[in-house]
Amino acid sequence: MNQTLRRLREGGGSRASANDDGRNGLMSVNIHEHMQRETSKSKTSKQRRNGNGKRDFLRAGFALISIVVISIFAGYNLNNNMYHKTDRESPGNHHQNLSHKNLKSPPLKKASYGLDLDDNKTKHSVDNKKQEQVRQCAFRTSPPHRYYYSDPTHKLPGFLADSTYIRGIAPTILDADPAKKICIDQPWEKERFDGRLPFSDGFNPSLLAVHAPHPMIDLYGKEAARSMMFLAFLRFSGSSCSYRDDNEMKEKFNISSHSFPGVRNVITILDSNFEWVDQSPILVELDADFGIDGGEQGWWGGTLTKMERLSYEGKYKFAHVARFLEDIKAFVHQGEVWISYLGQDYGYNGNLVLNKVHFDVAPWDRSRIFIYIKASEAIVICCGRNVAFFSDVDDKLKGVSWVDPLTVQVIEPGTRLASKNENSSEIHGTSDKMVHLPSSSELLGIAHFHRPKHRQGSFCWEDEEQESCNYAQFGHHYTHVLYTISDKAPHFLRRVSNEFMLPLHDTEKKNNAHIIQYASGLSIIGNTLVISYGINDCEPAIIQLPVAKLETLLLDDLPRGTEVRDLMYNLEPN
Repeated sequence: MNQTLRRLREGGGSRASANDDGRNGLMSVNIHEHMQRETSKSKTSKQRRNGNGKRDFLRAGFALISIVVISIFAGYNLNNNMYHKTDRESPGNHHQNLSHKNLKSPPLKKASYGLDLDDNKTKHSVDNKKQEQVRQCAFRTSPPHRYYYSDPTHKLPGFLADSTYIRGIAPTILDADPAKKICIDQPWEKERFDGRLPFSDGFNPSLLAVHAPHPMIDLYGKEAARSMMFLAFLRFSGSSCSYRDDNEMKEKFNISSHSFPGVRNVITILDSNFEWVDQSPILVELDADFGIDGGEQGWWGGTLTKMERLSYEGKYKFAHVARFLEDIKAFVHQGEVWISYLGQDYGYNGNLVLNKVHFDVAPWDRSRIFIYIKASEAIVICCGRNVAFFSDVDDKLKGVSWVDPLTVQVIEPGTRLASKNENSSEIHGTSDKMVHLPSSSELLGIAHFHRPKHRQGSFCWEDEEQESCNYAQFGHHYTHVLYTISDKAPHFLRRVSNEFMLPLHDTEKKNNAHIIQYASGLSIIGNTLVISYGINDCEPAIIQLPVAKLETLLLDDLPRGTEVRDLMYNLEPN
């Protein structure tokens, strides 16, 4: 006990009892387990002394009083170092892997890859770990049926040949700089590393350019204050890295043989060159109830996590837990970083949730970033997804809820998003935010099609013999368009590009693309347009192109009142 007290006085209390794996999307600190262990040791010691008879009674009493006093003091010190725990018992947590590996804290400056090569719990050599990380930073190669043109002659399957396209023009490959993969450390994959690629490298990154908040400056140095940094919000859930691949195909393309490791979210912090600096989960501060009670629908209808006040008073008075934040999109409003998300907590019935994001230095380890949202600040709107947010001239938060017909709504508590118009085309909003083009008084967004139309997840479960089921369980053969709207109300469609696909990283296949591409982030940094996107629901990447190319891509202004559906035509015969 004296050693424990000494360790606490020296500032080591958080390491003594905190099993935190902050970079893997999960984190657990349980002060109660620590106190129970110490109390158990004390009770055992006390019983031995009492066995010596009445002559030890006073000594045992004195020891007990000492234990109480020391425990109170230890609790106070623990309170100043440890505040957070992972919710292990909430309904539905069987989806989440809550193992913790006591990983070494990340360096204060950016790492070359982000993989902790000093983790002595991993069974593999350092060389293997380096090779593993290189593979995580390198793009994957996919089986032939995962590419847009799987036929060498570029012959289109029937559901593509018979579709309509903007202006009746076949999609082209976007002329951009070579794609760059967003690196990420995956501690949860290390213990089951079998020489193959991880189950997934994360996907659909929402990229946000920020001037480093003070916690980042404190952690990453003054250089962070002078340069732009990026936050990439990544999603880890069911992946399409493999689809209908037999064992031979999995071995050939080094595809993981493991099962889905659980839902998690990870924020990757990148420098101005998009190199890995650090990463963190987003935790939820339970200063209010979080989520909704799913009732008869169970976890599908929602999962309620009750407010939890900590018994030890300190800077943080409430517990912080890892929850199921899916499909995160990030944007800036009134100078603050915000996210939208959906998922199990608020049910899968269409609720979209918004929260302001808070940044701090981790109380349990001053070398770690701490990123969280507050349950009390959650704004729930119904019902939809893929909303592109922006702040208007009056600093009101607005969102493009539908591209066709263009639908812009003020976003506030109680907002109900518009339903899809039955006469609209199959275009879907994609980007996390609209980007202002001040020189032309426009807001720029990106949207997508996937074909065949009306494709739903249950499609292949009900009729798996359909031709399109050979490609993916959900939407596939994505194409994208850039579009602009007027930056002031009344908002209307200004310009629309023709359809395009994002280029492969492999220059030898420059005339092809992946069948699943999801452009989830859009930013303009100086004179560069940056698009962040997911590949095959499996990898996160970015591409860059000069802003000047927008003038070529977006074509001329449309007559006012034109909608995307007015531009849809069948392909012209060759």
